[in-house]
Amino acid sequence: RRFLYCQTEERGINPLMTDLKSMNQEELTVFLKCKFEITNPYGVISSPRYPEDYPRNIYCYWHFHTVLGHRVQLTFHEFHLENHQECIYDYLAIHDGKSENSSTLGVYCGGKEPYAVLASSNDMFMVLKTDAGLQRKGFYATYSTGKLVGIRLLL
Repeated sequence: RRFLYCQTEERGINPLMTDLKSMNQEELTVFLKCKFEITNPYGVISSPRYPEDYPRNIYCYWHFHTVLGHRVQLTFHEFHLENHQECIYDYLAIHDGKSENSSTLGVYCGGKEPYAVLASSNDMFMVLKTDAGLQRKGFYATYSTGKLVGIRLLL
């Protein structure tokens, strides 16, 4: 087995437990390019290959960062991941901060769109992890940033 070692600021050098030999070229490309640092104040994101089924064995992350005093909000418009009661196969995890080590805002799978997710600060970190089993369409979402005034996010 071969493992890809990846240097990250948050976790040092870590083996990503994925058998690279089992990936086809497209899956390997997605695996290597599926890391997003997002600083735009608003936009659209989706799972790899959306609206087609997402690849097997991927680890993707989106780190949303905005100016101090603003917060990040994610709104899902379509959501289809492999279903499991405890989301142990394919899942989308959203964290309230700069990394996976930040507190978890939610872990999602299945076919029900999550409610809008709002970070408590100017950073949000989201991970999409899939296994070698079933694949689904994935997700389509919009994000925005702004100041929270009362209960509304002002863009």
